[in-house]
Amino acid sequence: MNAFLDDFAMDQIGFHAHRLATTLHLSHWEHEDLKQDMVLELIQAAQRFDPEKASKETFVVRVLARFSKYATRKHFSQQGNPVGSAESLDPNYDLHEMARPGEQTDMERRLDVEEVVSQLPEQLQEICRALMTNSVSEAAAILGVDKSTIYRKIPKIREHFISLGFGELCDTFATSADITNEE
Repeated sequence: MNAFLDDFAMDQIGFHAHRLATTLHLSHWEHEDLKQDMVLELIQAAQRFDPEKASKETFVVRVLARFSKYATRKHFSQQGNPVGSAESLDPNYDLHEMARPGEQTDMERRLDVEEVVSQLPEQLQEICRALMTNSVSEAAAILGVDKSTIYRKIPKIREHFISLGFGELCDTFATSADITNEE
């Protein structure tokens, strides 16, 4: 058995699978399939585990939480509901709030952004996440770097988003030409 599939991981799989099955009104067999899918996800994710970045328990919880979000999104998209995700997997949350057909919900956009950001090198991830809620000056202060460092990294972040097909999200990033022209 894989070293990642210890008692803690199996308990977490049971917890997440039960919560999804309850929230999404899955059958017994769908619930069992979901647990097997979670086991496979953990086995595949194990190769990305870095004990210097997080504990094994934290890694397991994050992998399963992300899997749960995507499983919810997939479940609704297969049913023809464009929402495809939920802000919360709390059973009291109204999962059936409809978006317009073909319109991406805020949560879907957040999931997409998080997926793209998670593929950046660690330093660019930190900068990108700091810029999500702060100005360049504030991000520089938080990260303990000069503003020019942030401005030099923005084009790399932009290129990454564009290369993965999320260029429309880059409208908020200043281009290097914009920065040069402003000086």
